[in-house]
Amino acid sequence: MKKAKLLMVLCSWMFLALPACKDSRPRTGNETSHRTAGGAEKSSGGAGSIEQLEPFGGCNTGDAEDREWCARYQIGRMGTQPPHVPVGEIPADPNVSRIFDSPVVFVSTQLYVWFSSQTYTIEGYGGEFRNQQSFYFLPTGRYFYKSVRYEGQTTPEGQVAVNWGSYRFTGNEEIEVESDEGERISMQLKLGRRNLIWGNTTFGEVDWEREALRRQTGQ
Repeated sequence: MKKAKLLMVLCSWMFLALPACKDSRPRTGNETSHRTAGGAEKSSGGAGSIEQLEPFGGCNTGDAEDREWCARYQIGRMGTQPPHVPVGEIPADPNVSRIFDSPVVFVSTQLYVWFSSQTYTIEGYGGEFRNQQSFYFLPTGRYFYKSVRYEGQTTPEGQVAVNWGSYRFTGNEEIEVESDEGERISMQLKLGRRNLIWGNTTFGEVDWEREALRRQTGQ
């Protein structure tokens, strides 16, 4: 299995400290509609629409396998924001309308995961537990982040932290996220969008992780 080169985050800052970025700040819940560059009005209601396109050059980099996997993770420019649907561990979105203007987003929900190589045991509970982090990128232009840590924990639930925010593609292999608290970070996608790089941490897209495990185990 290929290993992505670990990259440092290119930029990380608090939005409120950068007034020059005001024009690209995500919209707040006080705005019920806005107009696209072409003047057509759109809002956060209805079924939503995302134009499936590859505005940054498409899946033309890497080897054949990179291009094949990249094609599975389609991106497009949002027209009308689709509704948020809580499912699985994704709860209701507290600020669903807070998105970048006309963002390029994943056409369908994509999950990137990271698991620690270190394991923990909890007295009274069988099995082993690993620290883990999850990034859900939603077609609404929003992301949901969840981390679970097990150091010193006494129950399998662990210590949970969650975070909501907005995101957009700023290049074919670059995502910009801004948390609802105002922190903005750029992340890199590598190997046909199979890997997400955040600082020194490499997340794997969940379908690719399953395939990599299948190849390793021969099952």
